[in-house]
Amino acid sequence: HGVNHISHGGRDYLAIPNYYGGDTAIYRWEGHRFGELQRIKTDGAGSLEVFKQGKDQMLGIAEFNVGVAAIYVLKGAYPNERFALWQKVSAPGVGSMATFEIELDNGGRQLLLI
Repeated sequence: HGVNHISHGGRDYLAIPNYYGGDTAIYRWEGHRFGELQRIKTDGAGSLEVFKQGKDQMLGIAEFNVGVAAIYVLKGAYPNERFALWQKVSAPGVGSMATFEIELDNGGRQLLLI
């Protein structure tokens, strides 16, 4: 369980999961400190994965207690940006997530491991 840094559109964010029954907190750099931007309702958020899907900024949250990998996309423009639910994937026992790219003859492909 750790803190993830997100850099998008010239702005910096921190995403902080809470495995023990709290929300995942998203903070945005305000020039002199990080201020809370949003709380995402999670249950057993054990791991976060930050990645890009095309131009979209994505955030994956492994929710162990409910067996779900939740994927969010950053929507909106500063100062009203928020992570919105993009997809939930059933994943009983999920403890972490990771992304990687594979080089293919016809172009690269990004994969999400749950």
